[in-house]
Amino acid sequence: MKKLFLALGILLVLVISSLSVSAVTLGGSNIEASNINDDKESERDVYKTVVYSNSNLTSITGCTTVSLNSKYVDDASTEVANNVNLSYTIGSGTVTVRGRLPENLDAIDTSDFSEKSFLVASFQCNTNQGIVTEPIYMQREHMFELDKIEVTYNGDLETINDDGDEVEDLEPGQIVTLDVIMENLFDDDDDLDIDVDVEIECDSDIDVSDEADDVEIASDDKDSVEFELDLDEDDVQDKTYSCTVTAIGVDDHGAKHGAEWSIKLDVVKEKYEIKIKEFTLNPQSVSCNNKDVTASIRIKNTGSRDDNDVKLELRSDALSVLKSYEEIDLDETDTSRKVFTFSVPETVKSGSYTVMAKTYSKGISLSDQQTLQLTVPNCAADNEPVQPPQQPQQPQQPQQPQNPFQDDDDDDVTVTPPADDADDADDAADDDHEEEGSNTTVYVVLLAILIVLLVGGIIGLLVYLFKD
Repeated sequence: MKKLFLALGILLVLVISSLSVSAVTLGGSNIEASNINDDKESERDVYKTVVYSNSNLTSITGCTTVSLNSKYVDDASTEVANNVNLSYTIGSGTVTVRGRLPENLDAIDTSDFSEKSFLVASFQCNTNQGIVTEPIYMQREHMFELDKIEVTYNGDLETINDDGDEVEDLEPGQIVTLDVIMENLFDDDDDLDIDVDVEIECDSDIDVSDEADDVEIASDDKDSVEFELDLDEDDVQDKTYSCTVTAIGVDDHGAKHGAEWSIKLDVVKEKYEIKIKEFTLNPQSVSCNNKDVTASIRIKNTGSRDDNDVKLELRSDALSVLKSYEEIDLDETDTSRKVFTFSVPETVKSGSYTVMAKTYSKGISLSDQQTLQLTVPNCAADNEPVQPPQQPQQPQQPQQPQNPFQDDDDDDVTVTPPADDADDADDAADDDHEEEGSNTTVYVVLLAILIVLLVGGIIGLLVYLFKD
């Protein structure tokens, strides 16, 4: 039985082969099309050939082109551009087809971004079985590449290198930046720019700042287009989202190039999460006359569950502040604003002090915190007594020198010192006399002692000399 099935299979293949023809496709995915702008003359007209055969045809008497895709009809204004220039060589049951790959031959099918061959013409041949009509396809090399997508979020950078890659651990409320980097694969000799329209489409929960943009990429160069995605915390859920990036480029001859990538965005949303959305102090710097402060805090339930036991705390250990609201009821995406008031103690020294706001989900788990600085001035300077300004001293008048040639009898003014000054002068004179008298007495006593010693010495000397 197995041998029977094998024989039937072989027979079926032979029948199908006898009814089929080899595809008439000129060029290929690695064959660059003609380019009248190319610096190399050999690249301006690129011709390729293919052999068409049919085992049912024993003779072919003649072939001709019967239809040509309107896109490739000859345009005399551009010399041979847009002209496939088909020719046929007839053999025994075969036709050799030769044609030029035109400049404006598309490299991709924009409906699915596949690299494929395109119908450019049809030909008819007179054969032993009558007129046979066959299509002619052409394919060229794709000269565009979506190089990579750089994803930036929360200060981190991640690179997507392939279609279908995923970015993990994204959080609600984040802004995600996609930098789509593309490359023009034409070399400098080709001298062909590609104008690229880039679009991005994401699932409905994600807001895209710019859904489309365009850029012109020079030969052998890269360029990029940037998009911003808003993962709105009220919209996104705990799931994986899809975004599709499409880039369709048209070169200077009108040929289409492009790529399409799908990327995954994995959003992780906590079950219980209370975020501080706004925190203010009024004033931010107290005065010496008023040290009262008002703290205003707006919180939001950004978790995926309702929370009826939210705690909000305001504290500053240095300022002896500890206040809280407890058992706040917040459904998912709900917000609430709370106000605290406190006074800075008079004993607090001048400086900058930290005031902190904290949220707790389910009353115990720390969820979010923010800090602000409160400035306290130096009030001691306001209590110091004010010193009266010092009176400037009057400059002394210089004394007039006495004229030695002036006659004393001619003085018209007699200056008499005040009585107190005169008494002081007399006392000073008496002191000088007393001191002088005391000194004189001492001198007299010393002189007398010296004379006695001298006389005694002389008498002693005489007694010694006349003793014998």
